[in-house]
Amino acid sequence: EKGSITLSYHLDSGANLVTLSVTDTGCGIPQDKQEWIFERFTKTNDFIPGSGLGLYLCRLIVNRLNGKIKTDPSYTKGSRFVITMPIATPSKSSELTD
Repeated sequence: EKGSITLSYHLDSGANLVTLSVTDTGCGIPQDKQEWIFERFTKTNDFIPGSGLGLYLCRLIVNRLNGKIKTDPSYTKGSRFVITMPIATPSKSSELTD
């Protein structure tokens, strides 16, 4: 009923990567379920509405963008999801010309 959600990012130009994190102060995810929750129709709490597809769809989208998504097992005050993706650089052929 109360809490917070924090979005943050870090650019690593040298590695051409961006790291996004979504951190909440909710109930957290048990260690043994931290990979399982990315499957279809999975929920750690059956009393919360929803079909359990959100994280599954996130993983599909991130994978399509050549990235990775995972939980941060070291975070214990809720849940933290970390997404790492390559930074797209514009190609010369895609630049607009006058």
